Amino acid sequence: MRKEPDLSEIIENQKNEIDKLKQDVSDLNIALETAIEHGDSIEDQLLVSNDALLEEAKERKKAEQNLRHLIKALTQQKDDLEVLVETITEHGDDVQYEWLERLGTAEEEALTDALTSVANRRHFDQYLLSEWKRAMRHTSDFSIAMIDIDYFKRYNDKYGHQAGDECIQKIAKQGQNICARSTDLFARYGGEEFAMVLPDTNYDGAINLANKFIKAVEELYLPHEESIVSGYVSVSIGVASCCVTSGCEFDGLLQLADNMLYKAKETGRNRVAGKNNCK
Repeated sequence: MRKEPDLSEIIENQKNEIDKLKQDVSDLNIALETAIEHGDSIEDQLLVSNDALLEEAKERKKAEQNLRHLIKALTQQKDDLEVLVETITEHGDDVQYEWLERLGTAEEEALTDALTSVANRRHFDQYLLSEWKRAMRHTSDFSIAMIDIDYFKRYNDKYGHQAGDECIQKIAKQGQNICARSTDLFARYGGEEFAMVLPDTNYDGAINLANKFIKAVEELYLPHEESIVSGYVSVSIGVASCCVTSGCEFDGLLQLADNMLYKAKETGRNRVAGKNNCK
């Protein structure tokens, strides 16, 4: 997680910079006054003693001019920093709120599927890992469900990609409704594939939830004339469950859920296939 901006630290740093600039300006002014007070007499002596030193006098004049420019520039920088500090002090809360709001929006967009507004693959991977670690600490039940829309390529070929996008959006909405607990995550895994992360859910609970989702998709009554298993759009689901211990690996459970999805498709589609890996 990114560290929130510390406005007090920013202001303190800017104030220190202003104090340093003030000291630089003061030192330079003293140097300039000294050069002006004694410069003429030194110059006269140099011109009388040796004409060759005329160039040094010219260089001194040039250095004096450069010194004036430097003092002016430092003074302007000091003034600009004072304005900046004053602005931050007066509007710091608004600036911080706007910054945090933009950051939050960017992070949300990075974890959300653009088409369906459900969690994307990146969010799925992050959430699965974090919840798995939590489950290991508590040795709790854990389930994963992998979902595929049946014969979706045929659906796209028949009805067009716009209709295909609308189909995916409607199924995603049903998935969000089914995953009603705050700890459950429904995500678009890629293309026409979805996935569920179901912490604290045993095998029976996961199978029950998967069957509810199949029913919810059926009740959308989206015509699919090219489907072999139904006249409407349907899904196949693979479920894998385990009792998380130090010997379990989340990627193994994910692979098992994917294998179960393959089994559901091989045995007729529009159904759930699962395996309970608890020993």
